[in-house]
Amino acid sequence: SVHESGFTPLRKPKKSSKLPLFPSFLNLKTQPKDTKTKDEIVKDVSAMANSAVGTIIYGIAESNGPSTNDSCADRLDPVERAKFSADTLDQVIQSIQPRIDGVRITTVDDPDQEGYAYYVVSIPQSTTAHQARDKRYYKRSNATTIYMDDKLSQLRTADKVTS
Repeated sequence: SVHESGFTPLRKPKKSSKLPLFPSFLNLKTQPKDTKTKDEIVKDVSAMANSAVGTIIYGIAESNGPSTNDSCADRLDPVERAKFSADTLDQVIQSIQPRIDGVRITTVDDPDQEGYAYYVVSIPQSTTAHQARDKRYYKRSNATTIYMDDKLSQLRTADKVTS
């Protein structure tokens, strides 16, 4: 069913909970610009795979809502395809170790600007821990990407090996 905000929830909310306009499993990002941004892509994608199913949309700027856990779309900032292609985005995501199976990148062309697009990255929940370029493990906590406890990442990796 479609929520009153117009979004179809990726998971069923608990009966007593209210679904926010942009839930924690949806992340909005401005267009990638440099190497530091590529490192952020790896952290964000690995954190979602380490935590739960998630979607990141590149090309929409995000701002904080009334509370720190609320995020709101601020403005459209489509990605210039010549500067950062979907193939480049895929290569950055594939640098995560071990690779995340099932990541999908959907390109949505901007109807108002030729050569510009939005990238919708769908990230499945993984059964193992994934490491970012800085050799650390990350997870999602509400709308924030944080370090994963080393013991938790070791347990997830060990569980995958014994399964």
